[in-house]
Amino acid sequence: ANAVLRKLSANATSPLGEAGAGSLPELALEFAHPEWMVARWIDMYGYKAARSICAANQHAPGSALRLCTPDAEEELIEAGIRIAPGALLTNARRLLSGDLAHSIPFRDHHVAVQDEASQLVAALVGKGARILDCCAAPGGKTAALAARNPGAKITAVELHEHRARLLKE
Repeated sequence: ANAVLRKLSANATSPLGEAGAGSLPELALEFAHPEWMVARWIDMYGYKAARSICAANQHAPGSALRLCTPDAEEELIEAGIRIAPGALLTNARRLLSGDLAHSIPFRDHHVAVQDEASQLVAALVGKGARILDCCAAPGGKTAALAARNPGAKITAVELHEHRARLLKE
């Protein structure tokens, strides 16, 4: 399959030239974004910023970690996992390198893979006796809420059946 794709791409003509340099259709096509979305960004921020937004969307986000125990950071470092501080929270870390999946801190649930936005939800919810998590699957936010509120009764619900199975697991 790769050989066929290489041959096709070597002989392909670029459709970008048809749209004209710096045009909305060219930008949308180049970065595989809907034209209406790119048009909105151009209107709001200008062409150069819209191009930067489209380019940024092409990069996979880095892995964020939630430290679940006081010693998790030290355990990760001892396991050869390179981490950096998170952007939003003091107990969030960014995974730089290393085999997290096979590390003892990960297997022992001392650290969880969870984006910082989800971690932020749990950090912003006040302490309470009863908490309702309405979009709970796959369960990371619920686990973070439970860790921050050990005595709380947490009700975790999920609308979509396939995601609810993940939550149950």
